[in-house]
Amino acid sequence: MLLTNNDYKMQGVNVRNGIFSPNNVKCIDINNSPLNGHQKNFINSIQNVKKTLGYLERSLKKTTKYEQKLMRCKNTHSHSHNKHKFWDSDLSEQKSFKCNVSNTNSSSSVSRSGMDQAESWSTMSLVCLQLQFEDLSKRYQALLQAYDDQCSALSMQDMKLAQWQQRASLTHAHLAHAHKALLTIGEKYLALKRKRHMLKSQYEERINQLKNILYDVVEVTSREQLRFDATLAYYMSSEHSPDAALLLYEIRKCNFLLMENMRLKTIIEELLPCGGNRKLY
Repeated sequence: MLLTNNDYKMQGVNVRNGIFSPNNVKCIDINNSPLNGHQKNFINSIQNVKKTLGYLERSLKKTTKYEQKLMRCKNTHSHSHNKHKFWDSDLSEQKSFKCNVSNTNSSSSVSRSGMDQAESWSTMSLVCLQLQFEDLSKRYQALLQAYDDQCSALSMQDMKLAQWQQRASLTHAHLAHAHKALLTIGEKYLALKRKRHMLKSQYEERINQLKNILYDVVEVTSREQLRFDATLAYYMSSEHSPDAALLLYEIRKCNFLLMENMRLKTIIEELLPCGGNRKLY
């Protein structure tokens, strides 16, 4: 269908008036019936075509980027090879050739120069791709090696971690056993401490009782010693034999010294802080 100028003008007026704007477009479901197999295949084909077109568009963008890289690569190689060296297109044999550029080639035909330029570009493209592939292969191998090294290091770390976990478990078991033993020792110590305090109280009470008994004994002994000393003095005054009188005197003296010794020991018992633990008699 051909459109006249009036049609184009009318179409321009309609567009300017906003008739075909997205806000004025409404979608109406005409047929809600399910699609059959042929229609589904047709829709899938359209989607595949859209995906293919998108892939081609991305490929064209990548090709444009590669062409820019090839331009930079050409400039770099032209400087490094003095603008006289290119690579051969046969990559399997990997032969290089030299293309001398001079002012005499300006008289050759345009078609021949275009073919040579295309061949040179193709050769450079393949060589650059080969170099990029080799570089990527080397980097891939290096990454694989680094990955293997990291895996080995990780395995070693896992082994060390397992060993440390085992040691931690053993240490925890030893600590639990030591804690249990410490609790047992603490309970025994507290029991012995309570027993010690109890025995100490009993012994102190017993010592006080013995001291009281000792005081009573000293008092009774003092009274009896005075009576016995008076009796000895009476016998000494009535004794006519010097030997018997001397014997009575010595007995009286020994009794007196014994009583003084008992009094002194009693005084020492009162002065000493731990007199009950020392044997004084």
